[in-house]
Amino acid sequence: MIGVHIWLPVRQRIVFKIARLTFKACTTGLPTYLNRHLIPRAAVRTTHSSAVPLLTLPTMHTNFGRCTFTYSAPDVWNNLPPDVLHCNTLNTFKKHLKTRLMTCHQAPLKLCSTALYKFVYYYYYYYYYSQCS
Repeated sequence: MIGVHIWLPVRQRIVFKIARLTFKACTTGLPTYLNRHLIPRAAVRTTHSSAVPLLTLPTMHTNFGRCTFTYSAPDVWNNLPPDVLHCNTLNTFKKHLKTRLMTCHQAPLKLCSTALYKFVYYYYYYYYYSQCS
């Protein structure tokens, strides 16, 4: 067998990319233009769930605002299970996340598809041209 590629459905692939970008931004602080939009949630009191690294979800008054990275990244991140959030390396995070998304038959949240597709497109466009120049 040459190779088996297991593809996620489109919505879950978008969730995977947003979660991966959020993990990179939270652990390395890079890219800085995304990291500045992620604010860790401060625990009011010490509980068992306060050990989970959650992000503050900003209030948005429009549906278009809910489709931005500032809102969708904490929303995706906070809906992930604790075993995925506690991964130490990017490879283990991707493995646990992909396993979680493949066992889930529905997307873990409602996504504004057009804005998220544009976000992923512009992110890769920016990444490609910053590497070429």
